[in-house]
Amino acid sequence: MAGSSKKTVQPFLIDQDAEFHVDEFASNSAGAMSPFGDDVVFPLPLDKIHYTHPTRANRPHLPVDDPAN
Repeated sequence: MAGSSKKTVQPFLIDQDAEFHVDEFASNSAGAMSPFGDDVVFPLPLDKIHYTHPTRANRPHLPVDDPAN
């Protein structure tokens, strides 16, 4: 475009003290690593799950004739 200056790519300088993310090459298993850590096993046992299904009082914006309730 006329009148615009050409933007150049700034070089990336590697900081020697920078910490980079560990990829699967440094892992003992293939694939993406868990964001929860290696000590969490899925599926979780039922005694570790604290879930209560929402009731009508927790979902006030449902239509009156909702067959899901």
